[in-house]
Amino acid sequence: MQQFTPDLRPDQVLQDRFVLRRLLRAGASSQLWSAQDLQLDTPLLMQVYFTNTLRERGVLETIKRDARHYRRLRHRHVARILDLHEMQGGLVASIEPHEGELLTTVLASGAPMPYRSMIEKIRPLVEALLHLHESGGEHGRLDPDHVLVDTESQWILLPGDGTRPARSDMRRLGHLMAAALTGANEPEADRQLNDTAERLDKGRTIPALLNQLVSDLRMKAAGLRPASMRDVLHRLDQLENYVEPGPVAAPAAALPEKIIAPAAERARTRPALPLGTWVLVPAILVVGAALWRTTVPRPADPPEAPAAEGMPAVTPPATIDPAAAAADEAPAQRTGAEEALDRYLAVRHDADEIGAAAWARAPYDAALTLAAGAEKSFLDRQYEAATRGYEQATDALQRVIDTGDEALSRLLIDGAGALQAADASKATAAFETALMIAPDSSEARIGLQRAATLDELHRLLGSGRTHENEGRLAFAHADFAAAAELDPHSGEAAAAYDAIKDRLASDQFLTLMSGGLDAYHRGDYTEARARLVEASRFRPDAPQVTQALAMVEEARLREEVERLRGQGLAHERKEQWQAARHAYQQVLAIDASIQFAQTGTARAETMIRLDKHMRHYLADPELLVRRGTREDATRLVQEIEAMPDLPPGLRQTYARFADQVRLANTPRRVVLRSDDMTQVDVYRVGRYGTFRSIELELLPGIYTVVGRRKGYQDVRLTLRLGPGDEEALLEVACVEPIR
Repeated sequence: MQQFTPDLRPDQVLQDRFVLRRLLRAGASSQLWSAQDLQLDTPLLMQVYFTNTLRERGVLETIKRDARHYRRLRHRHVARILDLHEMQGGLVASIEPHEGELLTTVLASGAPMPYRSMIEKIRPLVEALLHLHESGGEHGRLDPDHVLVDTESQWILLPGDGTRPARSDMRRLGHLMAAALTGANEPEADRQLNDTAERLDKGRTIPALLNQLVSDLRMKAAGLRPASMRDVLHRLDQLENYVEPGPVAAPAAALPEKIIAPAAERARTRPALPLGTWVLVPAILVVGAALWRTTVPRPADPPEAPAAEGMPAVTPPATIDPAAAAADEAPAQRTGAEEALDRYLAVRHDADEIGAAAWARAPYDAALTLAAGAEKSFLDRQYEAATRGYEQATDALQRVIDTGDEALSRLLIDGAGALQAADASKATAAFETALMIAPDSSEARIGLQRAATLDELHRLLGSGRTHENEGRLAFAHADFAAAAELDPHSGEAAAAYDAIKDRLASDQFLTLMSGGLDAYHRGDYTEARARLVEASRFRPDAPQVTQALAMVEEARLREEVERLRGQGLAHERKEQWQAARHAYQQVLAIDASIQFAQTGTARAETMIRLDKHMRHYLADPELLVRRGTREDATRLVQEIEAMPDLPPGLRQTYARFADQVRLANTPRRVVLRSDDMTQVDVYRVGRYGTFRSIELELLPGIYTVVGRRKGYQDVRLTLRLGPGDEEALLEVACVEPIR
């Protein structure tokens, strides 16, 4: 038997079909190889599971379950499992071919990846994980060993090997991002990424938003991590729109503490705020920088930062006159503006949480424009105008949030319409946006899953209709069944599947009915009944099946009755009366009114009774010398004598029995002798007084003879007369005096 062990080698052939080319990953339980399929002449990846691993409890079931799941996935950045190949003592999973190296190998150099490049690579991987999760799966083994970097530098998610306990995809995603950013394959869980400067990006450190995202992903407590991969994508969107501020002359820590706006400080410490927060904070810090310039020599002006896509540009404020700064005498108005800013940031966070920019772009941008005007007023120390601007922006965003339910309904309707029109792209966009508003919406989640399979669904439906039109019903059934399984919510797929099932059932019904009736006419009632019963499974209420089954049953019973009648008669000829009675009773169980079975049963039972009684007397002749049993035997002889045509075997038994009964009924001569002084009595026969000798005629039996004489002891004698005895002599006399 072939055993899969870690000593596999390049160019080794498995099952005379798969050639191992290059080892990509070697583990204790499995290996990943690039290989070649000789039958199809195509490259592929192969996950080879070692024999000992498959013996571990639950491993084989887990591998098969994951394989079924990965076969259904359709995503550019997921390597699908094509099939499982069970071999003697082992198992091999064939995987979609992808040329490249594992991320582990790429990271082996230890060089940190620029964060912008990392975001570009990680986003498709997160989309792949989202696709996996929304289809009901979990990777469970996400690490650099399960990510392949292809020839176009794209990251491809490889299936987990299913041989180890699953781990949280969310937390392992954080470790993967940290590994890429630091150049270390296994970064420590509590390591701060900003401890290491990003050498490939002019010495700047990793942005705070990215650092916060990775930190959140790697939280040990699940409740502190992002809720879903969709949330991770949303935060990556914020990072893609991130505008890195230009260099400043001194770090913020060197500014006088009173210059940092409290609202901005609170916004900076809010966990995982939307991108807008981080755009506003640097602008507010400009106030401190402007005042600081009154005591520190002014460096060259930094270049203007480009605006984030979809957001109004932030115009650098004009230089603030130190005298004007010293003359700021409106602390109450400033505090009010800061509080209005705080409220705006909170509502902005809520709006971004439900993806308002995607489904309410115009009012969302209008609110951001109001906020930008308020920001300018704040920097110009026009605090009342800033307060009004922030409040107007807050109210505008709140109105957007309040329309979320209406937008959700509209998006669900649009998505359903796109599904009906077979527009997968439009349906996906509608349902993805709906899930931003209501992440728990089962309707949107189901719709998104349906959109992901829409193209494949219509391909299967089209193929099925072609097969059906050309008469290949079995192939049509397979396609429609696959379509119904792929999208259980598709009415079109369900209707096509039901229709082809009905058509196949109708054809099968007619075939089985024809075969059943043909078997009936051939007299093969067993086959006829089997085919008709099978036909009834397709049409349980069809009257023709009921009628045909009744015909078959009636014919079968007739045949059975005749067979049993023949058995009964054969047993009678052999004088096997018990077997004959059993055969006739079986006929009566079929139909109690059948006359020959009634007569045969009675005849067999009579013969059984006569034979039993005669053999009983013959086995114990003493029974015939007793009056009661002798009379019964005599009546039995009379009954048998009145019967005509007694079977030969029974007649022989009767001859011996009748002879014994005759002898038992023939009287025998008995001579009693006495002393002429003893009174002699024969019980149940008579009192004979005193005599010298007397002769009696007695039937065979047992008699008690008693003698009495005054002054002498009584005598009691037993006289036994057997059938056929010639005569008997008995002396009766009382000779012993009473003392």
